[in-house]
Amino acid sequence: MLLQLAFLLQAHALRAPHTYGARLAPRHATLDSVVTGCGASRPSTRLSNEEISSVVDTSDEWIATRTGIRARRLLQPEESLADHAATAGEIAL
Repeated sequence: MLLQLAFLLQAHALRAPHTYGARLAPRHATLDSVVTGCGASRPSTRLSNEEISSVVDTSDEWIATRTGIRARRLLQPEESLADHAATAGEIAL
């Protein structure tokens, strides 16, 4: 008990002021997790900078040089983000 108290007091003294009151994880704790898969899904509707420049007074070059973006993907009304998340999860598994 005294050893635990000494550890907590020492750790408290070393903490930065902005972490005051934060709980400390035990030193012996480990995380035994492994990434075993990766999945992705994106909407099929593509909107290019050329299409945007036909509506807004700008150009593909202007957008690309400032943002690095060449095209965007848009969800259709019948699509949802949850559908894409589920698809990506299935691919990952």
